Amino acid sequence: MRWLAKILLKLTGWHVTGGFPDVTHSVVVAAPHTSAVDAFFCKVAMVYWGVPHRFLIKKEQFKFPRNFAMKLMHAIPVGLPGQNLIHDMVQLLSKEPAMHIVICPEGTRQANSHWNPGFYVIAKRAGVPITTFRMDYKTREMQMVGIIPQVNVHDTMAILADIYRGVHPRYPAQFLLPESVR
Repeated sequence: MRWLAKILLKLTGWHVTGGFPDVTHSVVVAAPHTSAVDAFFCKVAMVYWGVPHRFLIKKEQFKFPRNFAMKLMHAIPVGLPGQNLIHDMVQLLSKEPAMHIVICPEGTRQANSHWNPGFYVIAKRAGVPITTFRMDYKTREMQMVGIIPQVNVHDTMAILADIYRGVHPRYPAQFLLPESVR
């Protein structure tokens, strides 16, 4: 499948920089998320790097006919009744020999400065690092920035704000850096 990712990158004019960190498990923070195609391009990058991964996506995206695309992306629906997502993701990370969970902590494609700290909680409980992925529509660059320290949730959000500052999303008015946790 890596060959397909390379073809898609060439056809769309995107390029991938940075290698995926040498870790078997992580929670991947992916931002900015202002368009539905952001997840597609992130998927292309993950396939390009050849890392096993799953995406967390709102349950509303699993309605016909999008449900087929969500299954192809190996997406996991978020917001199902009775779902204990943090527990489920910790279990998934612990049972697989290699797995990376991709999360967009903005939680929406609308402007939102209150990023959901669930990624932090999952990483802490699973004992895995947090890695960061960013997309820049101006330079057409997708980049794995690397592993960030997990000091505490507030400092982690400040680190993320620094990483994503200056990035050009598809719809700039819909992207806000994290200011606080909810």
